[in-house]
Amino acid sequence: FPKTFAGTEDELKEIVWRRVRELKEEVVRFIGENKPVVQMCLLTETGEDEQIVLVSKGLAKAERLLKKIVFLENEFDNTWVIDRKWSGHNGVLSFKPVVMNKWGYMYFGHGSRFLCMSATPPSKGGLCREYGIAEQFVGVSEMDSLFDRRRCPVIYRPVGRFSREHIEDSLELLGDAVYDIVKDNLDKKILVHTTNYRIMKKLADEDFGVDMEDGSYLGVPIFSHNTAGERSSALESFKFCDAPAVLVSPSFERGVDLPYELCGVQIVCKVPYLGLGDKQVKKRTEMDRGWYMEKTVNRLVQSCGRGMRAEDDNCVTFILDGCFGMLVKKEKRLFQKWFLDRICVEEKQGE
Repeated sequence: FPKTFAGTEDELKEIVWRRVRELKEEVVRFIGENKPVVQMCLLTETGEDEQIVLVSKGLAKAERLLKKIVFLENEFDNTWVIDRKWSGHNGVLSFKPVVMNKWGYMYFGHGSRFLCMSATPPSKGGLCREYGIAEQFVGVSEMDSLFDRRRCPVIYRPVGRFSREHIEDSLELLGDAVYDIVKDNLDKKILVHTTNYRIMKKLADEDFGVDMEDGSYLGVPIFSHNTAGERSSALESFKFCDAPAVLVSPSFERGVDLPYELCGVQIVCKVPYLGLGDKQVKKRTEMDRGWYMEKTVNRLVQSCGRGMRAEDDNCVTFILDGCFGMLVKKEKRLFQKWFLDRICVEEKQGE
């Protein structure tokens, strides 16, 4: 289908499923033509070894693809979405289930008891809805954080609201706010969570090298990345750089370990709401608003934990998005008590 396809969702599905059926026919034909040949060559020990290996790999790949197509044909319904993404002239179609609870057996069908552990777990109800588990079969045990809150305060310093309606005005204030934090922490390495590339590019263009008051050179390198592929190299460069240094990224809220001197300060520019431009996220949110808010809170708490990794570690986190105050007020029940105890609200100057 053309990149500029502007038909209805039903018309898109019709085109897509026609292509899926054609693909299935091609795969079945490939398997039917090549599998007997490979089997015969192996039985009779004839044919070139390299050629047999290549065809065998192709067959294995084709059989895996056929299983996926059959699974899709059997399971696809109105709770799935079809997503289209383009890279140059190449288009990729993704079939995404909005909910996973129908396939919970794939995770929990191989045993009688399971232990799930996390510093930022979902709620009991959220976990059960996600995997299709009856709540009476789930027990929960909680413990407080072992970290002293004085070592890892979360300072709420609102400079503006970064929701879609207000982000344009707030961006003008963001650079100065981040600059002030950097200047006050020149003995530390700083991780800046931007949530999206728009904010990241805004900050990556800022000059944290010169003191705006006296013109002296501060020498603060800024690391960032324009694509997901550049993410790892930016992180490694930041790790091996001496303080002061700033890493600006929209995608380090999870899976990043920056203990002790690797990160002493974090800045959360924007509350990490999931993007409703993603069809899967949008449909799931329409079905379950609570899921959307729980995911947001979980991502935020995860972000604040990237630089605080042990009881004797230290890392202060600044949250600059004015939307954070409203989030805590409306969804306080979704935050763990140990996280709420860390929050310090900073008064605005002149108040």
